[in-house]
Amino acid sequence: MKDMVMVKWPVLPVYKKSCEGSERTDELLYGMWGQLMGERQNGFVRICTGYGYEGWCRSDGLKYGEWDVCRTWCSSRAFVQTRFVDVLAEPRVSSEVMITLPRGSLITVCEEERADGWQPVELLDRRRGYVKTGQISLMRTGKRAGFWQWGPLNVSAGEEKLLRNCLVETAKGYLGTPYRWGGKSPEGIDCSGLCSLVYWLHGIIIYRDSRILPEYAVREIPQEQMKPADLLYFPGHMAMYLGEGKYIHSSFSQLGVTVNSLNPGDEDYFPRLAGSLKAVGSVFGFQET
Repeated sequence: MKDMVMVKWPVLPVYKKSCEGSERTDELLYGMWGQLMGERQNGFVRICTGYGYEGWCRSDGLKYGEWDVCRTWCSSRAFVQTRFVDVLAEPRVSSEVMITLPRGSLITVCEEERADGWQPVELLDRRRGYVKTGQISLMRTGKRAGFWQWGPLNVSAGEEKLLRNCLVETAKGYLGTPYRWGGKSPEGIDCSGLCSLVYWLHGIIIYRDSRILPEYAVREIPQEQMKPADLLYFPGHMAMYLGEGKYIHSSFSQLGVTVNSLNPGDEDYFPRLAGSLKAVGSVFGFQET
């Protein structure tokens, strides 16, 4: 088992090479985890993320730990749900800001919610702080609440409908976010960053790239069977289907996260993509083996 690491910066860029001038291929958010790949250069280390993406990142942006420690941290934590959240030193709005975390970060809920609407939390360095109730939420994935889901989901029809709706609403929360190559935060996000992070926020691990890999949750389905929250794959691009021919995606040419249509008669029809749809993927409707 390789050494495990967890991200201690709010946003940690992942680069193609071991220097900051290299292409940014991904971003890791606070509390995300990975494995050290054994290579170190110029203050950078090579890692493999918890969803199988490899790259170089600054070594001082990581907390190093044993597998059991990292697994405990990652198995039952809460997600930051608002665009950003200030973790405060005391339960009052004028208190010192300990750290500001973007949506998608992982944080520990260390005590029950207080009657005054403050939620006590714990950071990676064991410091305790406070956020307002509603700024974070525990992982919920159908019957698998509290567990990470790597494979396709096997849930009831009611759970599926609810989860599809939640995924769509989470994606819409990124509308207007600017495009950033390799980005995965409210400061800037790319197409696969958007789709993978939306599923991440519901405890589901999909591959962070515009292709379907069999070891992850997504399986290809016929286009005529696609439903809201399913994924659309174009050459070098991906999006989330919203229903009625609409989809949400992050596009440089569209200046960020926006909604477009596959229907030629719609005002928001985007012909450059509509004619190049190559696959539709879903995490739903598959039996566990």
